[in-house]
Amino acid sequence: MNILILEDRGSVSYYMQEALELRGYSVMSAGTIWEAQRYWDQRNERPVHCIIIDLNMSAEGLSAEELACTGEGILTGWIWLKERVYRDNPDMKHQTIIYSEYLEDLQRHLADHASEWDTICKVPKRGTTGTGVDVLRCVERIAKSLEGGKP
Repeated sequence: MNILILEDRGSVSYYMQEALELRGYSVMSAGTIWEAQRYWDQRNERPVHCIIIDLNMSAEGLSAEELACTGEGILTGWIWLKERVYRDNPDMKHQTIIYSEYLEDLQRHLADHASEWDTICKVPKRGTTGTGVDVLRCVERIAKSLEGGKP
């Protein structure tokens, strides 16, 4: 399974990538939305099966229209998912892991779209190893569902 990590803190991305690769996953790591978009655009050559994303990213790579929807920059990662990834492939909603300090902001933003909110695996950043364990559980659940098992 190919996983795209969108995280602008290099140390977090590095350790996440290392943990996933040790479990046999292929990982692409992007530090900006622009880099993530490059991987997404190449998905015909290297499919993206799962996206792990932080919500609060640099806005580099978003259009002016997309920037206007970011909620003062907090939800830049969400806008990229919604406006580009989910438009191209709505099934990716079942293959997304959002880990962020801003989950409550996103939930308020999606108040009228509960079905979108419910399909996404959400992991709050806690600054502990529990966050990594929760992300791994979500990855394993997505991998199992892609193999035809129950999520």
